[in-house]
Amino acid sequence: MVASLTISEDRRSALITWLRSLRGQEGSVTLHRKKRGVLQLIHANRGSITASVEVRIEESGTLSSVSLNAAYLATALEIAPTLWLIDEMSPVVARRPDGAFCVVMPMRPTGIATDSEKPGKRPTGQAAA
Repeated sequence: MVASLTISEDRRSALITWLRSLRGQEGSVTLHRKKRGVLQLIHANRGSITASVEVRIEESGTLSSVSLNAAYLATALEIAPTLWLIDEMSPVVARRPDGAFCVVMPMRPTGIATDSEKPGKRPTGQAAA
């Protein structure tokens, strides 16, 4: 199911600036819904969280955590304030009402375990050894 999140205009510029400040750093930025109406962006590199920020959002649907390149996410947010997400492995689309859009491919999370990577969890469809 497709979910969307919209960052308000008064917060978007500061968020883009923060994402651009991560330029040159390795790792990824994970979008994580902290609670209803609050998105947490976590920058992680090689297993350790280096920075995080929270921003209020308008949302619809069930948001999955997804990891993206910070510079690409900043570019997408410059194009449009609304991101459309399906799951952690599907492309994220930033789309404006006038039809302009940008597609950002997800990255494998660095430092933030997905449910299937947590100890004791098996990916769906795999049998226990």
